[in-house]
Amino acid sequence: MECELRTGAIAVFTRKSAMPGAGHVAFVESWDDHWITVLGGNQANQVCRKRYPRSRLVGLRWPG
Repeated sequence: MECELRTGAIAVFTRKSAMPGAGHVAFVESWDDHWITVLGGNQANQVCRKRYPRSRLVGLRWPG
């Protein structure tokens, strides 16, 4: 299910150095005009908060 940018949504991002079609997913925490802050796993080999450029956002999904 597609959704709008809101807290708790699952953000899908492109991955810089991966195979075509590969990506990264994480839960949206906050955002501004240029960045999306997410909580995700396997970010620097840990569960953590990280900012991604909005330009890398591929899509949003709502859990459920």
